[in-house]
Amino acid sequence: MTPKEMVKTCHFITLWCMFLLNAICVLFISTLYKTYGESEVVNDDRFLTTLGSSAAMCNAVGRILWGLFADKVSFKAAIVTLSSAMTCLMASLYITHVFAESAGKTLLFIWICLIFMTFSGNFSLFPTAIAKTFGPQYVSMNYGVLFTSLAVVGPIGALLSTFLFQKLHSYGIFILAAGLSFAASILGLAFNAKTKEGRPV
Repeated sequence: MTPKEMVKTCHFITLWCMFLLNAICVLFISTLYKTYGESEVVNDDRFLTTLGSSAAMCNAVGRILWGLFADKVSFKAAIVTLSSAMTCLMASLYITHVFAESAGKTLLFIWICLIFMTFSGNFSLFPTAIAKTFGPQYVSMNYGVLFTSLAVVGPIGALLSTFLFQKLHSYGIFILAAGLSFAASILGLAFNAKTKEGRPV
């Protein structure tokens, strides 16, 4: 299916919206975790630098693991699992502040690494969904069209994350991000595309 044909389908619109919602969540945590860590959990720049490096490794490993998971089940099952996991992790991230004095470093390290390992799956799952739903012939172009959602997220999300952090503070941002991922999981449940063989994508 050509990009022009693809953008007219409800399946593409659903995928585009899921990618958008999860991408906003990714942007929030990627840009704010260090600020949150410094101001509300542990003011230790060396630790936060180590955390950033570890999170980057988890990001890389997560892409492989989510790809393997999607191959064993389906895109639908994988994206619902991913979005649900992001919902739970973001909604509970503030626990790192609650226990900052006793276990803040450990909890923050675990939560951020798990979050990075989880959201990285978006970049493994959506190419698969595009190929299986719309065919392999134009998969590169079609995936590029899906990435237009990031053009929306980039400039707007960066401004919003700073503004909302001042208004909602960290807890509000985490709950908002959890809500966005929850909405993505609902869209995932509603996604009913089939392969040519009639199997769920």
